[in-house]
Amino acid sequence: MKRPVLTTLFVALTLFCLCALTASSAFAQDDAKALLAYAPADSGAVFGMNVGAAQKTTFFSELMKTARLSPDTRRALRDVEKEIGLKVDKDLHAFIVATPKLTRRQSDNFTMIMSGDFDIARIKQDLEKEKGVTTRKIGSHTSYQDKKTEVILLNDKLIMLSGGTSTYRDASLKVLQGKKINATADAQIKALLGQVDQSKHAWVVANASGVKGKGPGVNTLAFTFDLSGGLKLSGNMDMKSASDAAQVKAEIDKNTDQGLAFASLIGAPSVFKNLKVTQAGNKLDISTSLPDKEVSALGSWLRNMIQAQLDEQERAKKAAKEAEKAAKEAEKASAAPAP
Repeated sequence: MKRPVLTTLFVALTLFCLCALTASSAFAQDDAKALLAYAPADSGAVFGMNVGAAQKTTFFSELMKTARLSPDTRRALRDVEKEIGLKVDKDLHAFIVATPKLTRRQSDNFTMIMSGDFDIARIKQDLEKEKGVTTRKIGSHTSYQDKKTEVILLNDKLIMLSGGTSTYRDASLKVLQGKKINATADAQIKALLGQVDQSKHAWVVANASGVKGKGPGVNTLAFTFDLSGGLKLSGNMDMKSASDAAQVKAEIDKNTDQGLAFASLIGAPSVFKNLKVTQAGNKLDISTSLPDKEVSALGSWLRNMIQAQLDEQERAKKAAKEAEKAAKEAEKASAAPAP
């Protein structure tokens, strides 16, 4: 899709996820937990977010202000609103992102399911006029696809995206063919989902047992993000061995004082003051929290850092243009005949 509206939306949401995040609607699938029914059976990691519940929190406000500072994100959000009438920070209720089983090899394969207030007719019209877009039937649904992405408008409240290789997409969309096998059919993922509080604002689970490499290794992880009154993070990592767990804990303990000093400078000391890491064999339980005031301070610091980088990029761009102009003028002067 040369003008991939839904892919642009996915990029914008991914940026929000990297920052780590009660709708009043009675629609049942406002809860990210309900969207798990559409996550592929072979998922190795799942991130869920109840956006509607987060919209009035300080964390979400700081997140949106920080995201909008980036020209690319502002453009993506503007395009999404202009093309399909969707305001991400108001109309999106919940979503999950699922990826295949994790390995050392990077993969662009993903499945995303979103619930919200969508103008389906407008989205469908936009997709149908895209160049290079074809359609195919998957069960009773129509999929709009290009070489890397498929968009399925499940109903006026649900949109599904699948991206990556055609093999992955075919497998991930089997849940739409009447086959009731999804991520919860995987015993490991199901167990991990039982370790997070899916009623909170966001959560993530992952099976990383297939990732091999040097240094401490992680088998699984499960974390919950509660954004009420600030940020509360709690969860665990199951390491590949007790010695790996001890090594990670020792590294955290060693750097806590330095981290506290830095966090204090930017006005968010609680993230280290409240940090608790306990070990039981291979397992590390990790938790921390910070109040609204410190979430705002952290947001301000992040925006200042981003703005400084943007300003530096602009100065470098301006200097390059001036140098190019001077070089052309010098070349022109040298080519001119001597008086």
